[in-house]
Amino acid sequence: MSSLKVLDMSNASINTLLPSVCKLNRLQELLMRRCDNMRELTRDIGALYTLRVLDLSGCTNLAEIPESIYLLQNLSSLVLADCKSLTELPQRLCMLRSLQNLNISGCTNFVEIPESIESLQRLTSLLIAECKTLTRLSQSLCLLGSLQNLSISSCTNLAEILESIEWLGRLSSLVITDCINLRTLPESICLLGSLQNLHLSGCKTMSEIPESIEFLEGLSSLTLTDCKSLKKLPNGLFMLSSLKNLNLSGCINLAGIPESIEFLEGLSSLTLADCKCLTKLPDSLCMLGSLQYLNLSGCTNLAEIPESIEFLEELSSLILAECKSLTKLPDSLCMLRSLQILNLSGCTNLTEIPESIEFLERLCSLVLTDCESLTSLPYSISMLRSLENLNLSESICKLKS
Repeated sequence: MSSLKVLDMSNASINTLLPSVCKLNRLQELLMRRCDNMRELTRDIGALYTLRVLDLSGCTNLAEIPESIYLLQNLSSLVLADCKSLTELPQRLCMLRSLQNLNISGCTNFVEIPESIESLQRLTSLLIAECKTLTRLSQSLCLLGSLQNLSISSCTNLAEILESIEWLGRLSSLVITDCINLRTLPESICLLGSLQNLHLSGCKTMSEIPESIEFLEGLSSLTLTDCKSLKKLPNGLFMLSSLKNLNLSGCINLAGIPESIEFLEGLSSLTLADCKCLTKLPDSLCMLGSLQYLNLSGCTNLAEIPESIEFLEELSSLILAECKSLTKLPDSLCMLRSLQILNLSGCTNLTEIPESIEFLERLCSLVLTDCESLTSLPYSISMLRSLENLNLSESICKLKS
């Protein structure tokens, strides 16, 4: 046992860490997930000086972490997810010089992030989720010079993000989900020169994105899903020359996509699912020469697809599921030589499939489920030599033989 490097005690019925464990002087990983009866860690845990990973996730009755944890100078990962009785971090946590990953998601009674967190200069990943009593983030977070990934989820009383966030010069990914009282982002976010991924989901009261977003020159992925108060997009968004993925699904009050979308020349994926107020697509959409994936599912008021769609030469997936106002497809659809997936499920008012569909030589999947107004299929569909999947469920009984 003296050579033991990994010890998994998950789901064990213990009240505290056994003293004998603290004598394993070569132990590198200690996993104690879901030890529901454990109320405390012995202060002798500081004797595990070779420990690199400590996972206490799901220890719902663990009320505190001993100050002696600072002795774990090789600790690189500390996981405290779902430690629901934990209200704070020990002050000496800041002395963990090797710590790179800190996860406090699901610590529902967690009150604040200590100012001393700024001393964790090797920290690269910080996950904060479901800390429902957390009303503000410590400005000292902005001094974490190595931080690359910051994820903040379901902190329902959090009303603002760090005003000095621009100091996080190495931050490459910022994920904020279900922070329902967050109304806007700080203008200083535009100074995050290393940011590649910005994910905002379920921020229901967020009504605007700052115009200064255009200065995020390295941003490759932007997700703004279920931001129900968002009515328009900033013009600066369309100056993001590195953007490859744009997801706006669930923005139910977004009235339209501006013509300036054509400037996103490198965009390969565009998702506009469940944008209920969207009635038409801009003609300039056809200028997105790199677009491979277009998802318009659930756009129930979208009445037509522009003829200019033929210019999307790289498009391989077109998702039009639940576009209930769509009555026909443009003839120019047949010019999409790269198209492999066409999903029309739930297009209840679609009355016909154009004969020209035979020219979609690479089409391998065609989904026509629940197209209740569709009474026949064109004979030319039999000419689709690459077709591997044809789904007609809930539609087959409507088709004439």
